[in-house]
Order: sequence, then C-alpha cells, then structure tokens
Amino acid sequence: MVQIEKENNNIVFWQAAVISIVVFLLGLFVGVMFESQRTEATMLTISSLTYEFSNIKQMTFYYQQISNKDYCEEAIKQNFKFANNNLKKGQEIERYENANILIKTMDSKKREYLLLKTEFLINTLILKEKCNMSQNMIFYFYSDKTTNKNIIAQQAVQSKVLTDLHNKQTDTFILIPLAADLNNTVVDLLLVSHNITQMPSLLINNKIVLSGIQSESEIERYLQKKNSFS
Repeated sequence: MVQIEKENNNIVFWQAAVISIVVFLLGLFVGVMFESQRTEATMLTISSLTYEFSNIKQMTFYYQQISNKDYCEEAIKQNFKFANNNLKKGQEIERYENANILIKTMDSKKREYLLLKTEFLINTLILKEKCNMSQNMIFYFYSDKTTNKNIIAQQAVQSKVLTDLHNKQTDTFILIPLAADLNNTVVDLLLVSHNITQMPSLLINNKIVLSGIQSESEIERYLQKKNSFS
C-alpha cells in the first residue's frame, strides 16, 4: 500500500514537472516570436525612412547641379517633412527598445539608423547654406550605451522637454537626436569640434552648446536669438 502511494506521488511529481517545462517552453517561444515581430517592424521602419530620405537627398543633389535657387522652397519643405516623420518613427523605435524587445542583432540597425540621421543632418546644413533656411536646428546628443542611472534619468527628462517643445513649435526648428557613442564619424567630429563631452548636450544652429538638462524656456531663449545663425 505504501509502495503504491509512493509510486502515485512520483507520477504526480513528474506530471507537474512536465507541465512546468511545457509552460516554460511555450512562454519562451511566444516571447521569441513577439520579439521577432517587433524587430522586424523596427527594420521596416528604418528601411522606410531610408527610402524616403534617399528621395530627398537626390532631389537636393539634382537642384544643386542645375544651380537653381527656385528649388529651395520645395527642398526645405520636403526636408522639414522628413524631419518630423523621422522623429515620430524614432519614438516608435525607442518604445520597442525601452520594452527590452530589441535583441543584440539590432545594434547594427541602430548604427544604420544613426547613419541615416547624420546624412539628413548634412543635407539640412547644405540647405541652410544654399537656401538660407530660416528654421533653427537642434542636435541632441545622448549616450546610447550608458548604464549610469543619473545620466539615463537626465536624458529621459531632456528628451521629454525637447519633445514637448517640438510639439508646440513644430514649424520653427528641426530636432535631430544623435547617439554619441556608436562610433559615427560625423557625430564624433561634431563632438570634438564643439568640445562636447557631457551627456546629454544640445548643439543649437551648429554654434551654441548647452550641456546638462535644459528647460523649455532656456532653449527657447537661444532659439529666439537673431544672431544664433551667424
């Protein structure tokens, strides 16, 4: 009788163990599938932005070759449209990343996305010079790889301030967030040439450097300076 009860207990134990393993594997499978879908969505987002910007870049290059100033209005309009779309798509990618959904293989995609943004930055500088573009520019430098909780918190605050300000003044300035630690040549050059070492930092109109957390009013004060373009 004792032997039968012992065997029954063993059966129950192994049944529970098998069920636990099945549930664990099922959860793992669902998690991997969910992560894979989000990663694919992020890749499609970046690919879409790359295609969109390629059209803008080609348009700018074409008009430069024919030396026609009449193109400026349309070129600036399309460049500005891309800037706003890029911000929205960037926020989608950031949400995926904050949810710990992106896998390590996405590091290459993040670098690709940064490369796209630096190309857009260069295109914007060209339009500013060739077309006397009136909109302000804010380059927002942040650390992508930091584990410092204080820096992470500061960047979260600064990002929120910039997003809120941009939502209020969408037509007055172009905002380009740039990861400072992904070994991008253009970003590194900007950091060195403007002696930017602290994250987060802002570079306004490729001239004014503001390090640390900046309030909306402080940023607006610099944006409103007429001599900030010089």
